[in-house]
Amino acid sequence: MKHPKLSTKADILAISAWSNVLGKETRLNEILDNLNDYCRIRLVDAAQWVTNEKISMNNIDLLAFSGHKMYGPMGIGVLVAKKDLLEKMRPLYWGGEMVDAVHRATNSNWHHTSIKAQMADIPQRFEAGTPNVAGVAGLVAAIEWIQKNGYFSDEKIALYEYARNKMHEIPHINVLPGNDIICFTIDGVHPHDAAQSLNEDKIYVRSGFHCAQPLLEELGYGPVVRVSLACYNTKSEVDRLIAALKKVRKKMGIE
Repeated sequence: MKHPKLSTKADILAISAWSNVLGKETRLNEILDNLNDYCRIRLVDAAQWVTNEKISMNNIDLLAFSGHKMYGPMGIGVLVAKKDLLEKMRPLYWGGEMVDAVHRATNSNWHHTSIKAQMADIPQRFEAGTPNVAGVAGLVAAIEWIQKNGYFSDEKIALYEYARNKMHEIPHINVLPGNDIICFTIDGVHPHDAAQSLNEDKIYVRSGFHCAQPLLEELGYGPVVRVSLACYNTKSEVDRLIAALKKVRKKMGIE
């Protein structure tokens, strides 16, 4: 299938499987099927997706996700790759545990030493240096918890619906379309100012473009405020959010 905006073959196609702005799944298989002729390697960002779907690697060469999106520690993540691709890849970092043996090459001397290294097997060759043991343990615990309890429970879905409906009732708040994430703007208030106002009421949100500026601009928006609910949030906390939102414009001197 000829793509209207692509004319040359790319080395890597990188695509997000789930929007962190709209809370919606990308039509991933359809996109990957239609772009087979335009890329050599297909990389999927599954940071939002891995907690929602059972993943097949049929159309995917590389898949990456982070630990902190799964209630795990920061600074650790997972890269899943097809073995034949890993065998062709060179390590980015060098250090302990990634090399099986190191020898001086034949006929070398100490004044002009030539070194030959035998790389360790996969995956050790890509994990140079002291491993992040604490991070791995924390991530494993988080994954096991999600596998047992699920990430999107019926209670969490209902809480999102409750919050979204309540926000629609507040004048001057514009809620973006979406499912499992709530992004919004407030008329006359910059998102960073809105986030600071909510922070003063102990309501913690994110503000900005969320690494998705082209998407937001395509939808006719600039930066936005994002509310992400988790397994530990409650209805009373959503009520606190709604009460704090009703005060933002007044605190900014608009009302």
